[in-house]
Amino acid sequence: MRRRMRNLVVMGLVVLTLAIPGCLVVVAGGAAAGGVAYVKGDLEAVVPGTPQQVARATDGAAADLRLIKVSSESSSTDMKYLLRTAGDKKITVTAKRESDRTSKLSIRVGIFGDKDLSQMLYDRI
Repeated sequence: MRRRMRNLVVMGLVVLTLAIPGCLVVVAGGAAAGGVAYVKGDLEAVVPGTPQQVARATDGAAADLRLIKVSSESSSTDMKYLLRTAGDKKITVTAKRESDRTSKLSIRVGIFGDKDLSQMLYDRI
């Protein structure tokens, strides 16, 4: 009986998650980064490193993916990159310092987001 109730609760949560588009699409665990979430078109994660270190990593990732760097700014507290794909899709990458060793990273592709491209960029950062 207990097992059946637990299964019903799990199924209910799965159905509820699928029924609410745009709220929480994907959550994946990551020990070093503390997890990755794709929320309302933004890929968000806490990553190791200062915003300046994240900026250097973003430079490398953009070069690997052959993205065009439109602008970039970074300081000890935050960073913002504006990139474009060959198809002129806008990508905004931001990071804000969370602690001495971590930053909160956000990647947004286009107006509505692109989970696959966001994840590809995140994996290279």
